[in-house]
Amino acid sequence: MLTKFLGGFSRMAAALALVAGLALVASDALAQPGAGGGGGPGGRMGGGPGGGMGGRMGDFNAPAIERRNMDKYASVLALTPDQKEVAESLLEGYEQQTRELRESMRAKMEEIRDKARETGDMSVWGEMREIGEKAQADRKKLDASLMTDLRSILSPEQEARWPVFERAQRRDQSLRRGFVSGERVNLFELVERAELEPAQKQALDPLLGEYDVELDRALQARNAAYEAAFGQFGRMFGGEGGPDMEKAQEAMDKGREAAFRVRDVNRRFARQIGEALPEDKRAGFESAFLRESFPEVYRPTQASRSIEAALGLADLTTEQKESVSALRERYTRSLETANAKMREAIEKQESEATIAGMMQRFGRGGQGEDPMADIRRERRELGDSTVESLKKILTPEQAERLPTAEDRGGQNRGGEDAPAPRRRNRPAQDPT
Repeated sequence: MLTKFLGGFSRMAAALALVAGLALVASDALAQPGAGGGGGPGGRMGGGPGGGMGGRMGDFNAPAIERRNMDKYASVLALTPDQKEVAESLLEGYEQQTRELRESMRAKMEEIRDKARETGDMSVWGEMREIGEKAQADRKKLDASLMTDLRSILSPEQEARWPVFERAQRRDQSLRRGFVSGERVNLFELVERAELEPAQKQALDPLLGEYDVELDRALQARNAAYEAAFGQFGRMFGGEGGPDMEKAQEAMDKGREAAFRVRDVNRRFARQIGEALPEDKRAGFESAFLRESFPEVYRPTQASRSIEAALGLADLTTEQKESVSALRERYTRSLETANAKMREAIEKQESEATIAGMMQRFGRGGQGEDPMADIRRERRELGDSTVESLKKILTPEQAERLPTAEDRGGQNRGGEDAPAPRRRNRPAQDPT
């Protein structure tokens, strides 16, 4: 059976590494066109688009400090203007070094991948592993050097803030590596977006302080599990006789367990924060958490965009507006029923997915039974019927002004469940 996969070895191996959350260093190089990393069919553990683990694994090469976060870190450490200027200079040198390391590794990976495609020899994974391990070690040195240099410019008073900075930096760098629903959510950002009054926000400080420490502990354990599993994964697929599926599944299970622990910290504190918020802020926060936990479920739909566009028409009569508002209520209730089914199906995939199932799917070119096909069909039909009902309320001239699928690049024919383009921070619909 493994013979079937040899021609597509690079795609399969990269996808499995990404799916298991193991590609700490090599993912960026492996995720280039033709590699299949993260861009293969489904791009998730367990199968089809929108469901199962993963979907955003290309952040394993995130820099230790990103320039966009410098103002926040400068505030955390209370840097003076002169200190901030020095810190930005240190970051500039670090960025140049990491670029050079990344390009060098990518070139070597390309060479190995081309060799694998030409020969079908799975043993080349061992070479990939060696390259990845060396790049990982080099990258760690660069990260550590940046942190040491940055810490050296601090005063004793600023030094006392270093643990707070480290947790924030670790959260920014590694939280995005999550591959189960709810694992990637940053509750600090959700609280910030809730636009609370100063006193309301201050009341949450003790709870956020507990969250900060517990999340950091879970993240460190998860990152260590990923790193250990990545090295083991390379050995499994680099040895003679083909991959050891039992060990592959064991590594995948350990990564999943660590991911679930991060997810559970997020869910527990999201519940506590929601309960502590004022009544008028609670629903919005809870909706935002659900939306961030399941972005593939709550991305905007053609039907919802059409309804909102219709309600914004200047020539809408009072009777039409009432009818469109009633249609929106019906659609929202029905869609949430379907969305709840999809969330449940996604979590089931995340809990039950196996390496063997992934290999079978990739062995069929990424095609196979989609366990959420019925739910997708239900959502698609609901969207189609809603748009049709909307057009009956409007005049032909008004209906002509509704957004179309072509307005978004031709995707989402009826508004539901066409694969969405892979891009960060895709807006999502409000689950309420």
